Amino acid sequence: MRMARRRGFTLVELLIVIAIIAVLVMLLTPAVQQVRESMLRTQCKNNLWQIGRAFSQHVDKWGFFPTGGWGWGWAGDPNQGFTKNQPGGWAYNILPYIEMLNLHDQGMGLSGDALKQAITATTSTPIAIYHCPSRRRAIPYPYIHPSPYYNCTYQPNGGSGGQVIGRTDYAANGGDVPLQWPKGPSTLAQGLSPNYSWPAAINSNGISFLRSEVAPAHVLDGLSYTYLVGERYVNPDGMFSGAPHDDDQGWNLGYDWDTIRWGGDIPRRDRPGYTNGYIYGSAHATGFNMVFCDGAVRTIRFNIDPNLHRILSSRNDRTPVDMTQLDN
Repeated sequence: MRMARRRGFTLVELLIVIAIIAVLVMLLTPAVQQVRESMLRTQCKNNLWQIGRAFSQHVDKWGFFPTGGWGWGWAGDPNQGFTKNQPGGWAYNILPYIEMLNLHDQGMGLSGDALKQAITATTSTPIAIYHCPSRRRAIPYPYIHPSPYYNCTYQPNGGSGGQVIGRTDYAANGGDVPLQWPKGPSTLAQGLSPNYSWPAAINSNGISFLRSEVAPAHVLDGLSYTYLVGERYVNPDGMFSGAPHDDDQGWNLGYDWDTIRWGGDIPRRDRPGYTNGYIYGSAHATGFNMVFCDGAVRTIRFNIDPNLHRILSSRNDRTPVDMTQLDN
Protein backbone atom coordinates (compact mmCIF):
# COMPACT_ATOMS: atom_id res chain seq x y z
CA MET A 1 0.00 0.00 0.00
CA ARG A 2 1.48 3.29 -1.07
CA MET A 3 1.74 6.11 1.50
CA ALA A 4 0.51 9.54 0.37
CA ARG A 5 3.36 12.04 0.43
CA ARG A 6 2.83 15.22 2.44
CA ARG A 7 3.00 18.27 0.28
CA GLY A 8 4.69 21.42 1.69
CA PHE A 9 4.50 25.04 0.65
CA THR A 10 6.19 25.98 -2.53
CA LEU A 11 8.33 29.08 -2.61
CA VAL A 12 5.70 30.88 -4.66
CA GLU A 13 2.96 30.01 -2.17
CA LEU A 14 5.13 31.17 0.72
CA LEU A 15 5.81 34.47 -0.99
CA ILE A 16 2.09 34.93 -1.64
CA VAL A 17 1.30 34.33 2.04
CA ILE A 18 3.99 36.82 3.10
CA ALA A 19 2.61 39.38 0.64
CA ILE A 20 -0.93 38.91 1.96
CA ILE A 21 0.27 39.34 5.55
CA ALA A 22 2.16 42.50 4.58
CA VAL A 23 -0.93 43.96 2.90
CA LEU A 24 -3.06 43.14 5.96
CA VAL A 25 -0.51 44.82 8.24
CA MET A 26 -0.53 47.90 6.01
CA LEU A 27 -4.31 48.00 6.10
CA LEU A 28 -4.62 47.40 9.81
CA THR A 29 -1.83 49.70 11.05
CA PRO A 30 -3.77 52.96 10.46
CA ALA A 31 -6.82 51.46 12.12
CA VAL A 32 -4.77 50.37 15.14
CA GLN A 33 -3.20 53.83 15.33
CA GLN A 34 -6.62 55.46 15.17
CA VAL A 35 -7.90 53.24 17.97
CA ARG A 36 -4.82 54.03 20.06
CA GLU A 37 -5.15 57.77 19.48
CA SER A 38 -8.85 57.58 20.32
CA MET A 39 -7.97 55.95 23.64
CA LEU A 40 -5.31 58.57 24.37
CA ARG A 41 -7.70 61.39 23.46
CA THR A 42 -10.28 59.91 25.82
CA GLN A 43 -7.67 59.79 28.59
CA CYS A 44 -6.82 63.43 27.89
CA LYS A 45 -10.48 64.39 28.21
CA ASN A 46 -10.67 62.44 31.45
CA ASN A 47 -7.67 64.40 32.78
CA LEU A 48 -9.50 67.64 32.06
CA TRP A 49 -12.68 66.32 33.63
CA GLN A 50 -10.75 65.62 36.84
CA ILE A 51 -9.15 69.08 36.69
CA GLY A 52 -12.56 70.68 36.17
CA ARG A 53 -13.99 68.77 39.11
CA ALA A 54 -11.06 69.92 41.27
CA PHE A 55 -11.76 73.55 40.26
CA SER A 56 -15.39 73.04 41.28
CA GLN A 57 -14.40 71.64 44.67
CA HIS A 58 -12.06 74.58 45.16
CA VAL A 59 -14.98 76.92 44.43
CA ASP A 60 -17.18 75.03 46.91
CA LYS A 61 -14.53 75.43 49.60
CA TRP A 62 -13.26 78.96 48.98
CA GLY A 63 -15.95 80.67 46.92
CA PHE A 64 -13.75 81.45 43.90
CA PHE A 65 -11.77 79.68 41.20
CA PRO A 66 -8.09 78.96 41.95
CA THR A 67 -5.91 82.04 41.81
CA GLY A 68 -3.36 82.44 39.05
CA GLY A 69 -0.57 83.22 41.52
CA TRP A 70 2.08 85.90 41.59
CA GLY A 71 4.21 85.39 38.51
CA TRP A 72 6.72 83.10 36.85
CA GLY A 73 9.33 83.70 39.56
CA TRP A 74 7.26 82.00 42.23
CA ALA A 75 6.15 78.48 43.11
CA GLY A 76 3.35 77.34 45.41
CA ASP A 77 3.89 77.94 49.11
CA PRO A 78 2.10 75.58 51.56
CA ASN A 79 2.03 78.28 54.23
CA GLN A 80 0.18 80.91 52.16
CA GLY A 81 -3.30 79.47 51.83
CA PHE A 82 -5.52 79.75 48.75
CA THR A 83 -6.18 83.48 48.33
CA LYS A 84 -4.34 86.08 46.26
CA ASN A 85 -1.57 85.86 48.87
CA GLN A 86 -0.66 82.45 47.43
CA PRO A 87 2.33 82.76 45.05
CA GLY A 88 1.52 79.49 43.27
CA GLY A 89 -1.06 79.19 40.53
CA TRP A 90 -4.07 77.00 39.77
CA ALA A 91 -2.15 73.74 39.32
CA TYR A 92 -0.77 74.04 42.84
CA ASN A 93 -4.01 75.15 44.43
CA ILE A 94 -6.09 72.21 43.20
CA LEU A 95 -3.70 69.57 44.53
CA PRO A 96 -5.88 68.84 47.60
CA TYR A 97 -8.78 68.11 45.23
CA ILE A 98 -6.93 65.62 43.03
CA GLU A 99 -5.93 63.47 46.01
CA MET A 100 -2.52 65.09 46.39
CA LEU A 101 -2.93 66.93 49.66
CA ASN A 102 0.38 65.58 50.96
CA LEU A 103 2.21 67.04 47.97
CA HIS A 104 0.44 70.38 48.46
CA ASP A 105 1.33 70.47 52.16
CA GLN A 106 4.95 69.39 51.72
CA GLY A 107 7.00 71.90 53.71
CA MET A 108 4.08 73.30 55.70
CA GLY A 109 5.28 74.89 58.91
CA LEU A 110 8.86 75.12 57.68
CA SER A 111 10.79 78.27 56.83
CA GLY A 112 14.08 79.34 55.33
CA ASP A 113 16.17 76.84 53.39
CA ALA A 114 14.15 73.89 54.69
CA LEU A 115 10.98 75.35 53.15
CA LYS A 116 12.79 76.13 49.91
CA GLN A 117 14.05 72.56 49.64
CA ALA A 118 10.54 71.21 50.24
CA ILE A 119 9.08 73.50 47.56
CA THR A 120 11.84 72.42 45.17
CA ALA A 121 10.90 68.78 45.76
CA THR A 122 7.25 69.59 45.07
CA THR A 123 8.13 71.47 41.91
CA SER A 124 10.23 68.55 40.66
CA THR A 125 7.33 66.09 40.97
CA PRO A 126 5.49 65.14 37.75
CA ILE A 127 1.70 64.76 37.97
CA ALA A 128 0.02 62.30 35.63
CA ILE A 129 -3.24 64.17 35.01
CA TYR A 130 -1.34 67.31 34.00
CA HIS A 131 -0.03 65.53 30.89
CA CYS A 132 -1.79 64.69 27.64
CA PRO A 133 -0.71 61.10 26.84
CA SER A 134 -0.75 61.88 23.12
CA ARG A 135 2.05 64.41 23.65
CA ARG A 136 4.46 63.29 26.35
CA ARG A 137 4.82 61.18 29.45
CA ALA A 138 4.44 62.39 33.01
CA ILE A 139 8.12 62.31 33.95
CA PRO A 140 10.56 64.94 35.26
CA TYR A 141 11.91 67.18 32.48
CA PRO A 142 15.07 69.30 32.35
CA TYR A 143 14.95 72.70 34.03
CA ILE A 144 17.55 74.92 32.41
CA HIS A 145 16.06 78.39 32.79
CA PRO A 146 18.75 80.80 34.04
CA SER A 147 16.48 82.37 36.69
CA PRO A 148 15.39 80.34 39.74
CA TYR A 149 12.08 80.54 41.53
CA TYR A 150 12.48 82.95 44.43
CA ASN A 151 11.09 80.48 46.95
CA CYS A 152 12.89 77.38 45.63
CA THR A 153 16.52 76.32 45.93
CA TYR A 154 16.97 76.10 42.14
CA GLN A 155 20.09 77.99 41.14
CA PRO A 156 21.04 79.53 37.79
CA ASN A 157 23.12 77.09 35.79
CA GLY A 158 23.48 78.74 32.40
CA GLY A 159 21.90 75.77 30.66
CA SER A 160 24.34 73.25 32.08
CA GLY A 161 21.55 70.92 33.18
CA GLY A 162 21.14 69.00 36.41
CA GLN A 163 17.77 70.14 37.71
CA VAL A 164 14.44 68.64 36.71
CA ILE A 165 10.88 69.91 36.87
CA GLY A 166 7.34 68.64 36.48
CA ARG A 167 5.49 70.20 33.54
CA THR A 168 1.89 70.59 32.41
CA ASP A 169 0.19 70.28 29.03
CA TYR A 170 -2.90 72.12 30.27
CA ALA A 171 -3.48 75.84 30.83
CA ALA A 172 -6.19 77.81 32.57
CA ASN A 173 -8.22 80.43 30.72
CA GLY A 174 -6.55 83.81 31.15
CA GLY A 175 -9.08 85.66 28.98
CA ASP A 176 -9.09 86.78 25.36
CA VAL A 177 -6.11 89.16 25.59
CA PRO A 178 -2.74 88.44 27.26
CA LEU A 179 -1.92 90.92 29.99
CA GLN A 180 1.47 91.70 31.47
CA TRP A 181 2.83 88.92 33.61
CA PRO A 182 5.80 89.70 35.87
CA LYS A 183 8.39 87.58 37.57
CA GLY A 184 6.91 88.90 40.79
CA PRO A 185 8.27 90.50 43.95
CA SER A 186 11.76 89.70 45.21
CA THR A 187 10.61 88.49 48.62
CA LEU A 188 7.49 87.05 50.16
CA ALA A 189 7.20 90.00 52.55
CA GLN A 190 7.37 92.40 49.62
CA GLY A 191 4.58 90.57 47.80
CA LEU A 192 2.39 90.52 50.90
CA SER A 193 2.91 94.22 51.58
CA PRO A 194 -0.06 96.46 50.71
CA ASN A 195 2.46 98.94 49.34
CA TYR A 196 3.78 96.62 46.64
CA SER A 197 2.80 97.76 43.15
CA TRP A 198 1.39 94.89 41.10
CA PRO A 199 0.79 95.19 37.34
CA ALA A 200 -2.85 95.93 36.67
CA ALA A 201 -4.74 92.72 36.01
CA ILE A 202 -8.16 93.86 37.13
CA ASN A 203 -9.29 94.14 33.52
CA SER A 204 -8.62 90.50 32.70
CA ASN A 205 -11.78 88.75 31.55
CA GLY A 206 -10.47 85.24 32.12
CA ILE A 207 -10.88 82.79 34.99
CA SER A 208 -7.35 82.50 36.37
CA PHE A 209 -4.78 85.29 36.13
CA LEU A 210 -2.41 87.37 38.24
CA ARG A 211 -3.66 87.23 41.87
CA SER A 212 -7.16 86.42 40.65
CA GLU A 213 -10.11 85.53 42.87
CA VAL A 214 -12.88 85.02 40.31
CA ALA A 215 -16.16 83.83 41.82
CA PRO A 216 -18.83 82.01 39.76
CA ALA A 217 -20.98 85.15 40.05
CA HIS A 218 -18.30 87.01 38.09
CA VAL A 219 -18.80 84.68 35.13
CA LEU A 220 -21.55 86.83 33.64
CA ASP A 221 -21.68 84.91 30.38
CA GLY A 222 -22.59 81.69 32.17
CA LEU A 223 -20.50 78.75 33.31
CA SER A 224 -21.58 76.66 30.32
CA TYR A 225 -20.33 79.30 27.88
CA THR A 226 -16.88 80.05 29.31
CA TYR A 227 -13.58 78.21 28.95
CA LEU A 228 -11.95 76.96 32.15
CA VAL A 229 -8.86 74.85 31.35
CA GLY A 230 -7.66 73.46 28.03
CA GLU A 231 -4.71 71.98 26.23
CA ARG A 232 -1.97 74.45 25.38
CA TYR A 233 0.07 74.66 22.20
CA VAL A 234 3.68 73.43 22.40
CA ASN A 235 6.36 73.42 19.73
CA PRO A 236 7.53 69.78 19.50
CA ASP A 237 11.10 70.87 18.70
CA GLY A 238 11.93 71.76 22.30
CA MET A 239 9.26 69.79 24.11
CA PHE A 240 11.71 67.64 26.06
CA SER A 241 14.64 70.03 26.45
CA GLY A 242 13.24 72.84 28.58
CA ALA A 243 14.75 75.40 26.21
CA PRO A 244 11.63 77.16 24.77
CA HIS A 245 10.55 80.19 26.80
CA ASP A 246 6.91 79.08 26.69
CA ASP A 247 7.70 75.55 27.91
CA ASP A 248 10.65 76.02 30.26
CA GLN A 249 8.85 76.24 33.59
CA GLY A 250 6.70 73.69 35.38
CA TRP A 251 3.19 73.20 36.64
CA ASN A 252 4.03 74.68 40.03
CA LEU A 253 4.37 78.37 39.33
CA GLY A 254 2.32 81.54 39.21
CA TYR A 255 0.86 83.50 36.31
CA ASP A 256 2.80 82.61 33.18
CA TRP A 257 2.25 81.19 29.70
CA ASP A 258 3.39 77.77 30.91
CA THR A 259 0.13 77.50 32.87
CA ILE A 260 -2.16 80.17 31.35
CA ARG A 261 -3.32 80.65 27.75
CA TRP A 262 -5.58 83.10 25.95
CA GLY A 263 -8.21 82.98 23.22
CA GLY A 264 -7.21 85.98 21.15
CA ASP A 265 -5.61 83.86 18.43
CA ILE A 266 -6.67 80.60 16.79
CA PRO A 267 -5.65 77.27 18.31
CA ARG A 268 -3.20 75.06 16.44
CA ARG A 269 -1.95 71.51 16.29
CA ASP A 270 1.60 71.04 17.56
CA ARG A 271 3.93 71.75 14.65
CA PRO A 272 7.73 71.67 14.47
CA GLY A 273 9.23 75.04 13.64
CA TYR A 274 6.34 77.12 14.98
CA THR A 275 6.32 78.68 18.45
CA ASN A 276 3.41 80.54 20.02
CA GLY A 277 3.18 80.83 23.79
CA TYR A 278 -0.23 82.50 23.82
CA ILE A 279 -2.53 79.96 22.20
CA TYR A 280 -4.27 76.72 22.92
CA GLY A 281 -3.43 73.61 20.93
CA SER A 282 -2.64 69.93 21.12
CA ALA A 283 -0.96 66.91 19.61
CA HIS A 284 -4.34 65.58 18.43
CA ALA A 285 -5.24 65.59 14.76
CA THR A 286 -8.40 67.68 14.62
CA GLY A 287 -8.71 69.75 17.78
CA PHE A 288 -7.85 70.34 21.42
CA ASN A 289 -9.78 69.39 24.54
CA MET A 290 -11.27 71.99 26.86
CA VAL A 291 -13.23 71.78 30.10
CA PHE A 292 -15.76 74.57 30.59
CA CYS A 293 -16.63 76.27 33.86
CA ASP A 294 -19.66 74.01 34.28
CA GLY A 295 -17.43 70.91 34.15
CA ALA A 296 -18.35 69.83 30.61
CA VAL A 297 -15.43 68.64 28.49
CA ARG A 298 -15.52 69.33 24.76
CA THR A 299 -13.18 68.86 21.83
CA ILE A 300 -12.71 72.23 20.16
CA ARG A 301 -11.84 72.13 16.46
CA PHE A 302 -8.68 73.88 15.30
CA ASN A 303 -10.79 75.64 12.69
CA ILE A 304 -13.21 77.08 15.23
CA ASP A 305 -14.48 80.52 14.27
CA PRO A 306 -11.91 82.95 15.75
CA ASN A 307 -14.62 85.26 17.08
CA LEU A 308 -16.41 82.38 18.82
CA HIS A 309 -13.09 81.26 20.30
CA ARG A 310 -12.51 84.74 21.67
CA ILE A 311 -16.04 84.98 23.09
CA LEU A 312 -15.69 81.66 24.91
CA SER A 313 -12.44 82.93 26.44
CA SER A 314 -14.19 85.92 28.01
CA ARG A 315 -16.33 85.48 31.11
CA ASN A 316 -18.16 88.81 30.88
CA ASP A 317 -18.57 90.12 27.33
CA ARG A 318 -22.30 89.23 27.44
CA THR A 319 -22.26 88.02 23.82
CA PRO A 320 -24.87 85.33 23.09
CA VAL A 321 -23.31 82.01 22.03
CA ASP A 322 -24.77 79.29 19.86
CA MET A 323 -23.02 76.20 21.25
CA THR A 324 -24.19 74.08 18.33
CA GLN A 325 -21.45 75.82 16.32
CA LEU A 326 -18.95 73.69 18.23
CA ASP A 327 -20.57 70.53 16.86
CA ASN A 328 -20.35 71.48 13.20
